[in-house]
Amino acid sequence: MNPRDIPEIREADAALKVAESSFPSRESAEMFRDAFESLDDFAEFCSPRAEVAQFIDNLKLSYARTIVKRLSQIDTKDFDHYIYYTIIVFVRMRPTLDKLSVIDPEIGNMLAECKVRFRPQIEDLVRQFQWGSV
Repeated sequence: MNPRDIPEIREADAALKVAESSFPSRESAEMFRDAFESLDDFAEFCSPRAEVAQFIDNLKLSYARTIVKRLSQIDTKDFDHYIYYTIIVFVRMRPTLDKLSVIDPEIGNMLAECKVRFRPQIEDLVRQFQWGSV
């Protein structure tokens, strides 16, 4: 059976495509998160065959790469969009991001460049939390 024929994988794949097409938006970020969670849940609870598990892993790596590469397209005035994606990438998708960074060292450079671009907004957000003004 083709992994794409498995309903849970087919649905997650479709959601990932929609999420990519509506990048950057909060809805897109949430769709990425939900699709990754769905794939993780399927892998954890259904114990798929090795080739299906590999397909899921590759799908997640591909879309994690897409998100990281597209972070540079987010304008600094759209800091809220940047935050949605970085929370998903650094928290929810961390194991996938770690694998991706080993496979493609350029990913780390891309993330570092985004951090530099958004540093003023990040520092302002940290100050707000420190002073309790959020």
